[in-house]
Amino acid sequence: MVGRMGYPVFLAVRTSPITELTSWIGSYHEAWRGAGHPGRGEVGVIVPVYVAGTARRAREEPEASAMHFYRSIGQALAKSATTTMRTETGNRLIDISYDEVLEEFAVYGTPEAVTDRLLELREALGYSTLPVWMNAGGQVPHERVLASMRLFAERVTPRLG
Repeated sequence: MVGRMGYPVFLAVRTSPITELTSWIGSYHEAWRGAGHPGRGEVGVIVPVYVAGTARRAREEPEASAMHFYRSIGQALAKSATTTMRTETGNRLIDISYDEVLEEFAVYGTPEAVTDRLLELREALGYSTLPVWMNAGGQVPHERVLASMRLFAERVTPRLG
């Protein structure tokens, strides 16, 4: 409906994995074209991002914070669920592994790995705007978040062009 009406769309990688967003955005672009709008609709996607100097640090430093976020949101969804789908989503997030988070819900890595993954996602999702969430869960120490932001600004953003 949003694409058909010619509005931009904004999606967040929080409770839905990146692969699900691919089909939703595909439907949006299809509706956009079907309604005769020129070009492609504007798509914004916010995704958790963490950049560190080594792959090991990029994996380890945000782990506790990210897992706190996904388990907390899973518990909130399961507790307040009014539909079977919300209950299932909540339970899935409560039981999620960190490897699943890294594969489907976040982009963590070295500047090179993050750049490559964001370029892949731009191709797959067709986003035109990419806000990033640098501290999913809010528990990464401030100085590490600043270091991640600095690496993102200096070494990732220029390659995203």
